[in-house]
Amino acid sequence: MYIDVTPDSSGKCSGGFHNSNLGIAVALRFDKKQLPWLTNWQTLGQGDYVTGLEPGTHPPIGQAKARKDGQLIFLQPGETRAYDLEIEVLNNEEKINEFLKITI
Repeated sequence: MYIDVTPDSSGKCSGGFHNSNLGIAVALRFDKKQLPWLTNWQTLGQGDYVTGLEPGTHPPIGQAKARKDGQLIFLQPGETRAYDLEIEVLNNEEKINEFLKITI
């Protein structure tokens, strides 16, 4: 699933996971201009549950389709790019509630 996250006034996006049973949350913060796509993936199996949130430069459609659609990013020799991504594990109820107010 692709999520079009709305940035705040500074262009930053927030997302994450919260497990109230464990009293923890994981917060992601990233720049919408750098990483415009947010993908949520899940794997469900007998006795298993795995989920992930991945900010990215384009949706995970495969290199061939991204190339065909003109979305594939090419770097020239010596060219660099920098991406800002913040990941925080929250285990304090006050900080979790503060984060949930931002993301809900």
